[in-house]
Amino acid sequence: KRDGGIVRANIEDEQVFYAANITISGAEYSVLLDTGSSDLWVYGSTNPYCSAFSTSVPRSQATIDCQSYGVFDTETQQWSTDDQLFLIQYGDLTYAIGYYGTSVVSFGNATLDGFTFAVANTSNSSVPVFGIGFEGNEASTSSFMKGYGGPFQYQNYPSALKQAGLIETTLYSMWMNSETAEGVTLFGGIDHSRYSGDLATIPLLNYYKSQGVAQPITFDVSLNNLSLSDGETDVSVLSDSQSCLLDSGTSFTYLPQSAVSNIADALGATYYSSIGYYVMNCPTSSSGVNFTFSFDSIDIQIPLEEFLVAVDSSNQNCAIVTSGSSRCILGDTFLRSVYVVYDLDGLQVQMAPVNLDNSDDDVEIIGSAGPT
Repeated sequence: KRDGGIVRANIEDEQVFYAANITISGAEYSVLLDTGSSDLWVYGSTNPYCSAFSTSVPRSQATIDCQSYGVFDTETQQWSTDDQLFLIQYGDLTYAIGYYGTSVVSFGNATLDGFTFAVANTSNSSVPVFGIGFEGNEASTSSFMKGYGGPFQYQNYPSALKQAGLIETTLYSMWMNSETAEGVTLFGGIDHSRYSGDLATIPLLNYYKSQGVAQPITFDVSLNNLSLSDGETDVSVLSDSQSCLLDSGTSFTYLPQSAVSNIADALGATYYSSIGYYVMNCPTSSSGVNFTFSFDSIDIQIPLEEFLVAVDSSNQNCAIVTSGSSRCILGDTFLRSVYVVYDLDGLQVQMAPVNLDNSDDDVEIIGSAGPT
């Protein structure tokens, strides 16, 4: 195993998000590792939604145990800021407001001096977020910023690693062991022991092209078909190809409503408005039913059980944790079964089924020319 040109960081599966531990100005923080956004932010010491020091919101809303994730005190910790506004809102309508600044940030075996991140003085998000997407998708690039000094880009974590010479290309690979709830993110490298078969290269789609964006700034790929199979019968549930976001910051999977309805019909599930999901009988043993996600150059098979969550203590009834949405998102229920290489410089991803059997690393440093 070679360490030069590689930044290796362990991650943990907390069931509803991938957790990463980082250090800022000597203090540790637990954050959600998010391929769907691009900014790092942590709780500030005046966030009213923190249960420990709520002042300006009703106690019923101040429910976040901020201290368990870490709270940044701008008065006592190393921090430099020019009071540049930070504002982000996520797809679930949670938000964070504060200021950008710089400090010393460590993640895995890398330390960056003068790294830009945000301290959120107000946030109702249940966990702080470490976005590792494209610079072009940073909150600072929003048109909203026109009233606050103008939109701008800065070097976020993947770009800063390359600028510092710690990796040769802006690329990282990620895998999660669903059995041990432990995984790894490799910046600048690929671990060939962690996938089965060959990596398939899939070009990214420019989701925001209609808004004048010149090139992809999100990890959107074309999902050409989605089917259910029990080994004898295949049922296609997707009527048209979809631009789908590979998003480690989203717990479940979101598909067009017609696809969700087709899945429910094929599985004999019933919709329960009280929980917002279709519910079916939990399999008493392996169902033998698989989803097949078909992309341009690879089919990924994932057992139905990866998309089921018991909704009662007796494990009799299971929710199919796939919701209807106009935005197709392949979240952690999909990503747990896949080894993904996120190639920001190459505007592509590579994908293969994850391999949980091999314990010997086979790490390749990816040079400036990108993966072959």
